[in-house]
Amino acid sequence: AALAAALLAASTLSAGAADFPVSGASLVLRRARGGAETLSFVSHDTALPLPAVGGPDDPSVAGVLVEVVALDDPSVGVLEVPPGVAPRAGRPGWRVAGAGATPTFRYANRNAPGSPSAVRTLLYRPGRRLALAAKRVGIDLDAPLGAVAVRVTVGAHRICALFAGASVVRDQAGLFQGRNAPAPALPDCSDASLGTVPFLRPGLFGDPACADALPSPPEDPPALPPGPEAFHRVTHDDPLAVCNDGHPAVFYVRRAKPGGGHEGDWVIWLAGGGSCVDAGDCADRWCARQDGGYSSRTMSARWKDWDENHVGIFSTRADNRFKDFNLVIAPYCSSDLWTGTHTVDQPSSTSPETGVPYPAYRVAFHGHHIVNALIARLRAGVTSDDGRETLAPLTTAERVLFAGSSAGGAGAIHNASRVAALIRERAPGIVVELLSDGITRPYLPDPARGVSDAEVAVRRAVGAQASSMYRGILDPGCTTAHAGDPLHPCAQAAHVLAHHVPLRAFTQIDLEDPVAGPWAYDDLGRFGLATRELLQGLAAGTSQVPEPLTPVDLGILAPRCRHHVTLDNPTFYELRVPDGGANLNRALWAWWSGAAVPELIDDGSATGSSCAPGP
Repeated sequence: AALAAALLAASTLSAGAADFPVSGASLVLRRARGGAETLSFVSHDTALPLPAVGGPDDPSVAGVLVEVVALDDPSVGVLEVPPGVAPRAGRPGWRVAGAGATPTFRYANRNAPGSPSAVRTLLYRPGRRLALAAKRVGIDLDAPLGAVAVRVTVGAHRICALFAGASVVRDQAGLFQGRNAPAPALPDCSDASLGTVPFLRPGLFGDPACADALPSPPEDPPALPPGPEAFHRVTHDDPLAVCNDGHPAVFYVRRAKPGGGHEGDWVIWLAGGGSCVDAGDCADRWCARQDGGYSSRTMSARWKDWDENHVGIFSTRADNRFKDFNLVIAPYCSSDLWTGTHTVDQPSSTSPETGVPYPAYRVAFHGHHIVNALIARLRAGVTSDDGRETLAPLTTAERVLFAGSSAGGAGAIHNASRVAALIRERAPGIVVELLSDGITRPYLPDPARGVSDAEVAVRRAVGAQASSMYRGILDPGCTTAHAGDPLHPCAQAAHVLAHHVPLRAFTQIDLEDPVAGPWAYDDLGRFGLATRELLQGLAAGTSQVPEPLTPVDLGILAPRCRHHVTLDNPTFYELRVPDGGANLNRALWAWWSGAAVPELIDDGSATGSSCAPGP
């Protein structure tokens, strides 16, 4: 909450903010070959402003926002330092010494780049010295940056320096070094002067149709404890686990029923909700213009309630086989298939839907980081924000079903191998299995049904472009196997599931899924025929490409009911294959319990599926 407040305050500073362009003694941005990052910045300028100790501009009261912006790279480093005095020596937080004209503010976090900040140390002596060191850069550093600006915001004070021209000592991939940047290099510390833009936020887009007229975030827990079916919110404290608008992501938990026999069993579910592929498409998404009913609520967690109720596999109904598990729900707010690692300044654009102009804006694609933070929090054990729910550490689990639906299904597949390794890192005996919902669709040319090589190449190129914008981290086994191919199939969840995830797995997809279904096919019938062939091949152990199949005991449920996702939907109990056969609740339980490995695929007959509620 402190990080969110600090970021929101910094992103909404009025034009009357006090700006202090300063000279920069040194700036170093470095990424080692192994991926470790370091940032250091030092200024000795006498213009460094004096905040009143305990006042609104005191770093220990207001927190600090550090931004790193490059001339020739749209990526942006965003590092938050929360307010708060260190409770004792060695713990993260601020220490303040002195008063009047000579106070000293020191921040330290030995856990950097982990919670609560990627900044390891920050020393501020007004009129004398500002020095910070961080374990994260944020800038891609894939190529020379041209020039780099640093802005440090504390309350209403914005301090900035620009390393350009003669003050650039080295500028190459993986390393930028600057020295002796003059104070007159910047007229002020505004976005325009730094060459950056504001974060996504309500009211950013002036179009009346995108007013973002939404209720205020919830401030207090409910007065009465909610019912036993409720899931309780947990706000991430990892500085990288943020939504598209830079606010901390959340997840919801409900512990296993004591004495229910499943205290060691877990379901961890990544929610879905599409994605966006460029500046205009993402702005349309924020403004509720993108197909699918998405909006700013999809791209932020700021409006998430303290508790939520869910249906499907999360229901408390008596016939739900999974109701007594430890259940974790991760809402989707990164728009990147849970793979992104990038904060980027998007250029001005126009709406693909309406042609309305959009100004430039900043957006965070941090789905990969959110998944990492989720597993880290669960491994340590969590207590909900309202204090009403506590989960034992994930390290005590016996079995974990890592699941996802739609975009979350893709995210579960892309992250599965890494998540399994993270879960087993401290407890090698934990069994980790995969469940994908609504995403295992065809992805290869199909000339007999009108899907040409050129059509598939275009769609893969769009996916590659989007993944580049996200700086997406896909399955490493797949990307290694297809290295050098710019249109490799690793962004295709079905390919990764079939050939690069050596886990026990289960998949559900409707043969005429109206959301995943159209892809490159001109009608759902043709899509259904292709999907049936794909799934029948997987069931038979045959592949459409010359790569070995990797899933173990692959369970399949594929009705033909023109629906999309199932896990968080009443259709978890309603859709059956064949007519009168097993629904996903029963089929998944047979697979989980070892009773059978269902391969239930609608055969195209009148009785191939049952699509209505049944007994």
